[in-house]
Amino acid sequence: MWTTASYTTVGSLVPTADVRSLAITSELIYLGCRTGSIEVWSRENHRRVGTLETRTNSKVLCMSLHANGEVLVLGTADGQIQ
Repeated sequence: MWTTASYTTVGSLVPTADVRSLAITSELIYLGCRTGSIEVWSRENHRRVGTLETRTNSKVLCMSLHANGEVLVLGTADGQIQ
């Protein structure tokens, strides 16, 4: 991860599975994984704070957050939208 102000590295994340998509809020980073799970990370300290399990084991291909940051919608490789 880099800061766009100076283009310097500010940290990195080490997810437990291959990442296929991501979404970011002011406080959290959501990583959509090949395993069908979504890892939730803190932007402040770059630590994983949780995991969301989808109703499928299919790859999470895309994600989008509502403008208020309270609703996360995702699309999986098997054609589901959750």
